[in-house]
Amino acid sequence: MGPGWRGVIVSAVMVSASIGARAAPQARQAPPAGHADDPAATPAAAPAAASAALPTNAPLPATHEFIRKMRGAIRFDDDLQQAYTYHERRRDVKITGLGKVSVGPMRTFEVYPSNQPGRTYKRLVEVDGKPLPPADLARRDEEHRRNVLAEYERDKTETPAARNSRLAKEARERRERDAIVNDAFAVFEATVIGRDTFEGHSVVVLWIRPRQNVSPRTREGGYMTKFAGKLWVVEADGQIVKLDLAAFDDISVGYGVVGRVHEGARLEFARRRVNDEAWLPAWSHISAKGRTLMFRPFVFDVRTDYMDYKKWSVDTKVTFEGPTKP
Repeated sequence: MGPGWRGVIVSAVMVSASIGARAAPQARQAPPAGHADDPAATPAAAPAAASAALPTNAPLPATHEFIRKMRGAIRFDDDLQQAYTYHERRRDVKITGLGKVSVGPMRTFEVYPSNQPGRTYKRLVEVDGKPLPPADLARRDEEHRRNVLAEYERDKTETPAARNSRLAKEARERRERDAIVNDAFAVFEATVIGRDTFEGHSVVVLWIRPRQNVSPRTREGGYMTKFAGKLWVVEADGQIVKLDLAAFDDISVGYGVVGRVHEGARLEFARRRVNDEAWLPAWSHISAKGRTLMFRPFVFDVRTDYMDYKKWSVDTKVTFEGPTKP
């Protein structure tokens, strides 16, 4: 999928890791279709609270102070996941050069993270519920092994100019990510609307919507101006653990020349507590309708699951044998 469409569809995932707000004046944006909640409404009764959770009728925290806690708690999923192996099950949405949108097969990956950009190994092990044939798996593993060896050799012979170029690229990517975070705080305003419990933790529920007359600096920030919805945030540490956003207007891609995502596009995202030390992605669900180049209509509804988190042991050692001679 091209970067423009990817930005429309997954920018809200980035928001889930970075979203914030300042003071929340009275709502100016009505909740989009599919969201019955209103910031001024009394929240519905929450599920039975665990012993660690506060009563749902306890006084709500001040919005200003709670948003500061949220911003201080931002941790990016990619960074947090580096300490764990896990399984990722997903379908990919693809768009051809002529604007045809298709959804691929359900694929399951064993994910082996790396703290070096671009070196995480997503090992395909299953397609539509069927294990990958051993020969295919062995071929892919061999390709990965050779790539790792080649990268290791390149690292040993990296010139100062190449190193400076690599570091400059990594710095630029960090700045771009930070700019998206800053846009999230600039675009959205929030209202604390109630309490709930989530996996036994006391959470605060916020209604978020874009400010009026805001000027985002990033493409993703521009997409944010079309979404509103709810956040569930752990009160103790400010971690966002669930998100439910919907587009309340059509979203143009490429100034409308490439296509358009229709009002009602929706994204849900949730995290789970792992090893009682980190909130890591649990699942995401994205649905959208629209049209692409040549007015081709599209509809998709995809879900990604993250499972079986296992922390890397401090004794873990991964080695590769050198290439064997024929």
